[in-house]
Amino acid sequence: MHELTIAGGILDVATAALPGVPEPVPRVSKVTVRIGRLTNVVPESLRYHFQLLTTGTSFEGAALDIVRVPIRGSCSDCASCFEIDTPSFGCPRCGSGFVRILSGRELEVVSLETVEDAPVHRQEACNGD
Repeated sequence: MHELTIAGGILDVATAALPGVPEPVPRVSKVTVRIGRLTNVVPESLRYHFQLLTTGTSFEGAALDIVRVPIRGSCSDCASCFEIDTPSFGCPRCGSGFVRILSGRELEVVSLETVEDAPVHRQEACNGD
């Protein structure tokens, strides 16, 4: 259930970015986040909780775009860089267990997209006279 806490954090970060936007604050249509595979975030659960928390805010109805970041490592012995797909963190080139994690722990708000509602044009009634 840590997705609820993460969704709240995403909303806090995104909301903090809005004061720099001129009034009136436009409706947010999409929030893009980068999430590393090592965070064990379940995307569907995160989207669900984000949707719950945004009800009644300028983020209501906004899509949560999740960019998954693979786990990448670097071997301290042979300097090989590689993607890690299994829970084994050994170097696929030389078998060394001295691996430094390069990516996969990310959890960051990358961007916000807003939409300005189309202005409503009122036409004066014409009296054909």
